[in-house]
Amino acid sequence: MNGNTTENQNTYNSNHKSKKKKFFSIDFLKNLPKNIRASRVIKQQAKELEKDIVTPNSNDAISVQHLSKIFTNIVGTPFKVLDDVNFVVKKGEFHGFIGNNGAGKTTTIRLILNYYQDGFGKIFINGIDSKNKRSKDKIGYIPEISVFPKNITIFEYLYFFATLSNIDKKKAEIKVEQLMTKYGFSKDFFNKSADKLSSGQKKKILLMQALINDPEILILDEPTANLDPTARNEFFEVIKQLHKEGKTILISSHILTELEKYIDSFTILENGKVKVSGKIADKLKGKDFNYKIQTTNNSQFFEILSKEKYKLHLLKASILIEIKDAKAKTKLFTLAENSKIEIISFAENKLSLDEIYLENVKTKDTENYE
Repeated sequence: MNGNTTENQNTYNSNHKSKKKKFFSIDFLKNLPKNIRASRVIKQQAKELEKDIVTPNSNDAISVQHLSKIFTNIVGTPFKVLDDVNFVVKKGEFHGFIGNNGAGKTTTIRLILNYYQDGFGKIFINGIDSKNKRSKDKIGYIPEISVFPKNITIFEYLYFFATLSNIDKKKAEIKVEQLMTKYGFSKDFFNKSADKLSSGQKKKILLMQALINDPEILILDEPTANLDPTARNEFFEVIKQLHKEGKTILISSHILTELEKYIDSFTILENGKVKVSGKIADKLKGKDFNYKIQTTNNSQFFEILSKEKYKLHLLKASILIEIKDAKAKTKLFTLAENSKIEIISFAENKLSLDEIYLENVKTKDTENYE
């Protein structure tokens, strides 16, 4: 590339940037009155919902009530990134916080942690307003992205956070050593820099950081992102053990097949709104058909049951059926015996977490879910 070409390119870039900046400035000013009015309306609507806030139950670890958060785009137009979000995490629960990219999961978590202080609604942590510093005393937090200083060792890093938690210096040293030993770090690692470690090891360091103050509640934002299957499974098993020890877990994740193995309650978020929330045992039950049957002749048995006015649905390899009481169940087995049809399996019809997600979320972009 010669000098003239470079000069022309620089002139073009300068003019292009100038026009772009001018465009946004004019557009911003043009829409300013309208955006101010819109912002007032949205904020008033969010504020109005706060009148329905109630005192949380004594068994609520996290109570999110009528939570709204407003952002503005590049030209000043206001929009709700969270819109009247309500859900509860009971003490001792393993709660999955589910949603596609941009659903508002991280924003909600940041409001719970009081990183954002201008949201509408109310969040209670163990009955304490989240804006009160005391509410964070028993929370441990693991962010999605791990960034570690290059010039300090793993031990120094964890020791620093221990002292921030007002732990006595000597006790802080003992606490860090205990955690590092518990989670598989030999003394050889004490003087290493965290930024040199694998993704799985870095995640363990973040976990140890979160456990320094022996929290009652652990909040994890996509903790297994970028981990290989082995490291991911190992991490979930560690969290499972912490849950068994009595810790309340709130975890956001897109790996639904993994979550389903561990969580006992969940909330699904889409476009800043809660689509469904509750106990997983209740939600995984078949919506219309509570049992699934497999027989030696599904199509024939389906015809027989149809005449008996059972609510049915024939699948390729099974029959879905609604059985309301023991009498209907007994009759079904009698019909099979009289028809010389063998019932191979008879079990509760349970949905998968993935099926519940797809049933409740309209967004077609599900490629980030496993």
